[in-house]
Amino acid sequence: MTSGNISEEPIAAKNSEAHDKLGNICDYFLIHNRDIYSRYDDSVIKIFDNKEMILRRARGYSPYPVKLSKDIGKHI
Repeated sequence: MTSGNISEEPIAAKNSEAHDKLGNICDYFLIHNRDIYSRYDDSVIKIFDNKEMILRRARGYSPYPVKLSKDIGKHI
């Protein structure tokens, strides 16, 4: 499974756009009724031998907690 786009093109944000642009190269679509507001790829991680194996690291991925110099009271 991959994001809905052709290489070097933006991700299709609407189901109809994905069908129009990818219908001739895609066998199946897994769709949802939620709109896409930000066209970013997600990180893809596989568990192998009980360890995380990063297949694709996306923007904002943090494998460990980010430690701050002062307590802010709650998680972000």
